[in-house]
Amino acid sequence: MNRKIFLILIIIALPSCSPSHLLNPATSSLTPASLDEMMLASEEYLAHNLISSSFGGKVFCALEYLALEDKRNSAKIYVWALCSEYYDKGGTLYQGTAVSEPVLVYLIAYRDGYLGTGHAEPISGEDWIEDVQTKYPPNAIEKMCLNQIECHNERASRLEEISKQKAAMFFQVPIATSAD
Repeated sequence: MNRKIFLILIIIALPSCSPSHLLNPATSSLTPASLDEMMLASEEYLAHNLISSSFGGKVFCALEYLALEDKRNSAKIYVWALCSEYYDKGGTLYQGTAVSEPVLVYLIAYRDGYLGTGHAEPISGEDWIEDVQTKYPPNAIEKMCLNQIECHNERASRLEEISKQKAAMFFQVPIATSAD
């Protein structure tokens, strides 16, 4: 009798012990709504934890999806994050501290969505590429477009514009121009 219970417990526990798999949102069983919830939870987490505001402003993030490792109640989502601080000075919106880099965000299932619990960034300096290749799965690295300046610039411009528009909607003031 005890052996049967033990075997049943092993059979039930095995799926939760198996290694996570990398998901491609186009081919996985993960719903688009789930991925959207994970991206939103990652954005909220990073806006509060990736950089500190240096000018007393508020941090806004824009993310690009790279890859996902999904388990039953937790996930690792790999994103390219551009997070920028914006602050209101005399009725005009200015950009402060900013960062643009790949980030791994740790998520747990929480209530009806997800909650960010931690993150990892590549190290700075000459070992950056080696660190990225160690920490990130191949499909995420491929989407990073390493050594492709045009791709990096396009992504940075696109994500910066998204972040800037979020800040403009929040502060409801005009955005400073380069002449300001």
